[in-house]
Amino acid sequence: MEEDKLIIEPLKKEDSAKAVEIYTEGFSKDPLHLFAFPDEAERIRITKVIYSFMVYELVPLMGLKIIGAYLNDELAGVLIYTPLDSKEWNDEMNKAAVKMQRAAENENVKLIGEFSMEAMKRHPSEPHYYMNELSVSEKYRRRGIGCGLLLDAEKEARLNPLVRFVLLDTTNPKNVNTYRKIGYEVRETYPFHTLTSYSMWKKF
Repeated sequence: MEEDKLIIEPLKKEDSAKAVEIYTEGFSKDPLHLFAFPDEAERIRITKVIYSFMVYELVPLMGLKIIGAYLNDELAGVLIYTPLDSKEWNDEMNKAAVKMQRAAENENVKLIGEFSMEAMKRHPSEPHYYMNELSVSEKYRRRGIGCGLLLDAEKEARLNPLVRFVLLDTTNPKNVNTYRKIGYEVRETYPFHTLTSYSMWKKF
């Protein structure tokens, strides 16, 4: 039997819609989205709106990076991360966010923004890479693909002598043990409504 071939590289433009699907599949079961949008059909719809905004608007406008894990040439996982040379939030991004909120047609979408702002407020000021959004297709989980995406982004971070650590946030306790296996530590926990948020980092 032929061995699976895994390639991690910048997301191909033609795979943007597939990336949104993978994010929607993963984050529609995430504790934060379960809390914000209790109805399943509504949660799936809004999660797709949010990640369409992330992939098509936020990544190019903010200069974020998006990489895909291709297993036998099929997109199996995706990671958005923030390098040091990313852009500051500006009016153009505000307009894109307002457009997304209108498409969501649910005021609880503001909870996702509140979580992001609370997490960013707690980040250390030292130069670091931030792992924004990671998701792996359900049929390809437990193959190390998510960890592979993180480790690939970390390689880039390590090339910059200013960067002393990489950082990520999660409200999913199951993710904490997964990230610990590849060297992340919990640097802070804090409440967000009924949830517990975990800020994790890996120091170089």
